[in-house]
Amino acid sequence: MKSKVLTMFFFFVLVARPETTNQTAFIIASFLVLKLQRLTILTIRARHNRNRVNYVMSPGQAIADTTAQTFRCFAFAVEFIMIVLYSRVISYMCQTPAARNIIAAYTVVFVLIHSWEHLLYGIYGERTVFNR
Repeated sequence: MKSKVLTMFFFFVLVARPETTNQTAFIIASFLVLKLQRLTILTIRARHNRNRVNYVMSPGQAIADTTAQTFRCFAFAVEFIMIVLYSRVISYMCQTPAARNIIAAYTVVFVLIHSWEHLLYGIYGERTVFNR
């Protein structure tokens, strides 16, 4: 399991605690803002550095074209399911409806970030994103 999924799991646990303070919410929010800023910069950089690709077939039909693409798609699906399962289990253990709502909101944000990362590295390739 990657450290990204474990980080999200620990954030879910931190937010679900009954003694959660504003400092905890600030730490998690600052992590999310930095993550979104990094993804935005990488997306802009990948957009400027990418090569023009002319597809013979649509990109969706070429998901399992190589072993790396197949593994990346499988890992994305497993991580996506684990994020949703972690959030559901932790929200089930929450004592207040407010904590459950916070967990649901963070689930949506974490899943969007995870999908954005997958699309960024999957479509453009890691070498294009980092200009190698």
